[in-house]
Order: sequence, then C-alpha cells, then structure tokens
Amino acid sequence: MSQNNEQEILRVLAIDPHRKGFGYAIVEAPDELIDWGNKEVTGDKNWSTLLQIHELIEEYQPSLLLVEDTADSHRCERIRELIDRIVVQAVSEGVRTCKISQTMVRKAFATVGCATKEEIARTLARYRSELARSLPASRKPWTSEDPRMSIFDSVAMTFTYFHFQKVE
Repeated sequence: MSQNNEQEILRVLAIDPHRKGFGYAIVEAPDELIDWGNKEVTGDKNWSTLLQIHELIEEYQPSLLLVEDTADSHRCERIRELIDRIVVQAVSEGVRTCKISQTMVRKAFATVGCATKEEIARTLARYRSELARSLPASRKPWTSEDPRMSIFDSVAMTFTYFHFQKVE
C-alpha cells in the first residue's frame, strides 16, 4: 500500500466475534488506541451483533473494518457466517474491509517473540497499559477461552494490519 493510501486510513475498527458477543478495538493509524471493549449479546446473537457493530460504525466512522479470515480457522459455522455478514454490512455502510488470518497475526507477533495468543495478549497489555485491566488470567486447559481475549484478538489484528503495510 502506498503512503498516500495509508494517510487515507484514519480510523480502523477491528471486530472479533465469540460465542457470547464480540470484542472490538478502534485505532487511529497506526498507534493511537481510541476505544476497545467486549460486548455481550442476547437473543438472536448475529442480529444483535450486527446492530451493535452498526452503532460502532455510526459513532466512530471508521474508514476500514478488520475481521478474521476464517478460511483456515476452526471457527464454528455461526461465527463464520456472522463474519461474512459483518463484511457485507460494513461495505453497505461505505466502510472498506480487510480479513486478517491468524497466521498473519502470528507472523507479525513472531517478530517480537510471541508464539501463542496468551503471549500476544500479554505483550499488547505491556505495550498498551490501558489494556492491562482487560487481560484475563491464564487459561487452564479445561476451561473455555475468556471472552475478553477477543479484545486482544481485535487489537492484534490492527497491529498486524499496520505491520504488513510497513513491510510491503
């Protein structure tokens, strides 16, 4: 991507759906973390998620939306379909989209010595101290992933996006 295009991307919204809702991060390129959080949804989870993402788009006016590229992931069918619907919704609202694979995230964070999601999350919490309060305890093998990890997955997507823009 040329520098001219980088300057056009002022605000990036990253969305990471999970079984109870979604995590999100809003970044102004490339280093300013504007907002982040984890939203839980009830009822029709996909519809509720799309509604809340619409509200985030209206409030923050991102020029780019990032979601996970699920082509090689182990995501359940509902989440895969939801991600596809998020992309369609963003495009219909005039927001460009980009899919970031877990492989890309791992490659970007390997440059700073991170190999696992937990290491990535801890690194992000050290780099962005405001995220530290959202960092869940280490996951036990017999427990489900804490929904707050979606916040870190979202922030990691934004860092990955900008990392690969610099590399190209």
